[in-house]
Amino acid sequence: MPFTVSGSFIECFSSIESCTSLCSFGECFYVDMCNDRSDVNYYCSAASPYKAIFIALAVLFILFLCCCGGFSILMWNNYQKRSRLPELNYVLRPLDQQFVQQQYHPRPATTTHY
Repeated sequence: MPFTVSGSFIECFSSIESCTSLCSFGECFYVDMCNDRSDVNYYCSAASPYKAIFIALAVLFILFLCCCGGFSILMWNNYQKRSRLPELNYVLRPLDQQFVQQQYHPRPATTTHY
């Protein structure tokens, strides 16, 4: 992917020597195409494009760390909340054995009425 710059305020130069001699306010940077021309490969800029790329990547990395930290804190809070809750013990009252035998049978007797 070629590195190109274009704009009305960008000065393009064919060599690094001409760029450094005429660039008074910034630095000279190499690009593959400057203002859609491949014969001029240097431009003068006060802001470094490499710094902008580095800053954008650093911001994305910080956002990623914040998201991971927030997710970790959420999971840790859920773990702590669950560990503090007492374990629930369900107490079931015993059923009357006659009731159990009358209501439930694994193989009920089939009666056919005609």
